[in-house]
Formats: sequence, C-alpha cells, structure tokens
Amino acid sequence: MSNFGMMITQAKKEVVFNQLRWDTYLVSKGCKMGTLRKMWIVLLYVGLVVCVVQTAAASQATESLNLPEDTTTRLVVRQLRISGNTLVSTEELLEFMPAIYNASDQRDSEADSQYLYDLRSIQKVISAPGRSQEVSLRAIQGLTQYILSVYQKNNYSGIYVYVPEGAIRDGVELVGGILPINVLEAPVSEVKIKYYDAE
Repeated sequence: MSNFGMMITQAKKEVVFNQLRWDTYLVSKGCKMGTLRKMWIVLLYVGLVVCVVQTAAASQATESLNLPEDTTTRLVVRQLRISGNTLVSTEELLEFMPAIYNASDQRDSEADSQYLYDLRSIQKVISAPGRSQEVSLRAIQGLTQYILSVYQKNNYSGIYVYVPEGAIRDGVELVGGILPINVLEAPVSEVKIKYYDAE
C-alpha cells in the first residue's frame, strides 16, 4: 500500500475513533443512544448536502473550461508509482493536484486549450489504488508536467519527469497495470565562479 493510501486509512481510523469517543462522552452525560443516532444522521445528511453542492460547483467549473478533445491512447491503470523524488515527497506532489492542470501562465478560463490537462482519471487512480481506471496518454503527459511545476514552485531546477521505457507494452498496455513515474533530480556537484578583470 502506498504512503498516500496509508494516510487515507489512518484518517478513516481517526474519524471512527473520534466518533466513538464522542458517543461515550454524550452517553456519560445522560444522552440516550437513540438521540445520538439522530444527531449522527443529521450531521451525515448535512455533510452529504455540502459534498453534493461542492461537487456540482466543481463540475460546473470544469465544464465551462475549453478542454481539448483527448483522442490519445487510453491505458488501464491500477496503481500510480512515483520514484526518484527525494527533494519533494510523493504526498506533497499529489496533495494539491488539480482536476484540470493549466500548464500556461494564464487563468484557466483564458488559457489556450492545448495547455489544459484533465487529471481527473489520475485522481481516481490515486483515491482507489487497485481499481482499474482508463487514463489517456495526454493525462499522463499532464501529470508529468504538473509534477515538474511543483518542483519549479519550490525553486528546484535540473528536474526531469518521465515514464520509463518499457513501462508501456506495445504502446497500448501498462506492465502490471502500474503507471511508473520517474523523477530524475540532477544534483549540482560543483559551482565555480571566476572573475575577470578588464585590465
């Protein structure tokens, strides 16, 4: 299981533990279990309404963008594996990955469609590792550009992000359903400064 998957599992355990602790506290103060169940149902309902509204708003924003038609080959991906990244953690690389990555320096609504990459299929792979998801070659290209942009925002240079040769069999199938993304961080081994006098 990836570190990202373990973080999600740990977060779920913490939510369940906190819920049990809250239930115990309320029962000790005299609340009945029926009352607790009603409270949890109301909270769950409110949470679902908020999620649906946020999802609808995000979906509307995505639909208003001028995304290019993606006719590139689709690969079945079950897992994303990022390696070679020592300067920026995998969690940091994926934590704020947008659904639509804009590789231009313009706002999403003004960017030329060739600079917009739909990364929603990759987000699905990250959130449900092991479940097969079709991902286009264009989305993979967008992911590599997004990862490179995270390094650039952290003022790193000499970074190369790529899918290794041999990961895609016959141009249509990933080996083992794993999408490997390699990050090559070129170290600076020596810096020399020479000054020349005009005389």
